[in-house]
Amino acid sequence: KNHEVIASHILSQMMEIFNERRKESGKGKMFSKTILAHNSTTIEKIAKLFSLNGSNYITHAFKAYCDAIMEGQIRPENILNYFLTCHNGNYPLIDKYLEYYNSNYEITN
Repeated sequence: KNHEVIASHILSQMMEIFNERRKESGKGKMFSKTILAHNSTTIEKIAKLFSLNGSNYITHAFKAYCDAIMEGQIRPENILNYFLTCHNGNYPLIDKYLEYYNSNYEITN
């Protein structure tokens, strides 16, 4: 149950990240804050990922993923479901965007 509470908090962080990245990439456009489509399975997947890897694994990869969406590199039908795609216990999109984040994003204090 504790992991579900943490997962809900991480989901909130992910929505903030999405809205922040969308606002930054808006090129003068005004966007209202939005809520990303999700369900109980989304929370379960985030809870599992958190228990395996911690929150930075998720949120850092999600920043790079959101930037790829904003830059038009990918156009997922469902932002969270696509990001959380699991194949044989692996999360290839999260791993891909975490690697991209680690290689290309500067850490600021």
